[in-house]
Amino acid sequence: MRGKTLPFFATSKDLIELLRPIEETENFRYVLEGGFDAGQERPAWRRAEDIPDFGIAKFGDQAGEAAWLLIPADTKPNVERFRGGTWEVLDQSTMPASVMLSAGGVFKWNILIAGAVLTISDEEWSKRLYGLIGKAFRKHFEKIKMYWVGKEAAAMLRNGARLTFRAASPPEYDLSED
Repeated sequence: MRGKTLPFFATSKDLIELLRPIEETENFRYVLEGGFDAGQERPAWRRAEDIPDFGIAKFGDQAGEAAWLLIPADTKPNVERFRGGTWEVLDQSTMPASVMLSAGGVFKWNILIAGAVLTISDEEWSKRLYGLIGKAFRKHFEKIKMYWVGKEAAAMLRNGARLTFRAASPPEYDLSED
């Protein structure tokens, strides 16, 4: 399987409403992706709505925003160690049974940073969860150009907010309906 990606624009409410039914039927948890000091507890949540600042973009750039691996609830995260074993990294390369969620979110009051759901795995669990999430996007979000756009995000767009990957990018790179 080649990597699959669903690019989207969504507020926290858009995403929570989309994910809640999947959370109720599937046994997974959200584990914060990235690097940590070795032995440090990795934050994990059962529901997106419990994640602090979920859907809030802190940096205004999709590449720098928080991302989570959705992994089976009974699975211990696999990490790769660096710096002589003092630094651990968790990402999809260390967790084949995973789907990554980068929520993007609201930056300042009138900019919405893009998010994405992706998987790089051929593992059955990953393909199945990615498929369920993709089906929910197709059912509940609107397609504008190549992006899935939630209801609140679409309202923001129509009310003049910027929907973009990076707040510092020129507005001509923003999502538009024309």
